[in-house]
Amino acid sequence: MAQPATRTLMWCAVGLVLARPGFAQDNFKLWLNHVKDELTAKEAEEASSTAERARVAVNVRSNSNQDETPNVSANSSSLVDTSSASDIVGIALNLSGLSGSTQSKDAADTTSTSATVSTYALYSAVTGEDPLDPGRYCRAASKATRSLTWTLGYDDQSTEPNGSTSSGPIIAGAKWLAYNGRDVCDPTAFASVTAALIPAAADFGAIDNAVLDRFYNQYGEVGPRLPADVRARLDGALAKASKDTPDFEDTARRIAFANQMNDPVVFQAYLSALGADQAKQMVADAAGVKGFQSFRHLDEAAQRTIEEFQQAPQLSFSFLTRQREDGADEYQGQAILDIGLLVRRLNLTANASYEGSRGGMDGAANGGRVAVQLMFQPLSDELAGPKPLRLSLGFNGAWASGEQPAYQGQFKVNLPVPRIDMLSGLEFPLSVTIANRSELVDETEVRGLVGFTLDTSQVLAALMGL
Repeated sequence: MAQPATRTLMWCAVGLVLARPGFAQDNFKLWLNHVKDELTAKEAEEASSTAERARVAVNVRSNSNQDETPNVSANSSSLVDTSSASDIVGIALNLSGLSGSTQSKDAADTTSTSATVSTYALYSAVTGEDPLDPGRYCRAASKATRSLTWTLGYDDQSTEPNGSTSSGPIIAGAKWLAYNGRDVCDPTAFASVTAALIPAAADFGAIDNAVLDRFYNQYGEVGPRLPADVRARLDGALAKASKDTPDFEDTARRIAFANQMNDPVVFQAYLSALGADQAKQMVADAAGVKGFQSFRHLDEAAQRTIEEFQQAPQLSFSFLTRQREDGADEYQGQAILDIGLLVRRLNLTANASYEGSRGGMDGAANGGRVAVQLMFQPLSDELAGPKPLRLSLGFNGAWASGEQPAYQGQFKVNLPVPRIDMLSGLEFPLSVTIANRSELVDETEVRGLVGFTLDTSQVLAALMGL
């Protein structure tokens, strides 16, 4: 019974810290939150923005979400599959003609396309419900359906080991996130944030009341400096309060004044007439000797939570197949592990898979594949923008019956569109891969790939202002 209350507090905390405006202070409460953050930063200069960290904590920007085509695609920009996928739909396209190798015709001449959709998104589409509604997003059924995703893709052509081409293999499969240590809906993960939120919320309320009282008591001095229309609005509201509630006149007038301060036009005029420096000093005086310690603790708790999220493991299992009208059909069963390392923003991904083919000219083949990738986010969360810049180093080793081992190494940059929320789900994976060519003795391949991916859950979150 405690979990719904904890979850409500968590989302209230997110709403509180995200309420701070970026530039203009719209009304009294937003201005007060902004001044509180400024003064908190003076006491702890290294404390970064709570709002930005909270956004990272609850947003859909996980660096383990795979938007790129799966590694079984002929022209995938990734050697390694990651453990999770978009909460709604992820779309990927790797283009032919934008790569080069030592051979005139190979997988580099293939355009690969894939789309991955979660069971949760399919159910939301059928019911017409908002898939990113926080109350619905964290239900037990929603968590279960978000863990199961489906992939459908297409290669416009494929090159066989013997040099022949096979047209249009279809890629299909599913991925199940069996263990998710980075689940934002887990109430225990936010225990420290919730504990820190309670005193911070109480302190904010006390400061709110104290500063508002100071504003009210200064009205006799500030009023003559207000624009005539604003002064008329305030005088009218106070006069009406006195007339309507004569037995509690002072309380009614204070409530009427507070209501007017929540109007952006009135508040901005009052703040200008009062003086920004004097108003900030009122906030500092209201905080008193205790200062902004509780807000600093809330910042620190949020920071620890983010670090724990980034380092928590995720384990998933996937099955993929490439089906051809002519040529061998391929099958892959795979285990995928993501885990954060001791260095912040560094993530290790490992794949281990069984891979086989059936129905080709060479008969059945069986083999396996092991792949690892180190992914680093060079920019801090506060500077990363809607989707972080990522740098990756990957290795892939594959073994199959009747064939020499195949090895690949890759350097990849996932380049996002910076600082444009409407394009927050769009990025361009750029990769350079070097490989031995097992089908050609002493021959190597160097390939560069360019494509784009789109995570629709991030676009929807931006449109909704989450």
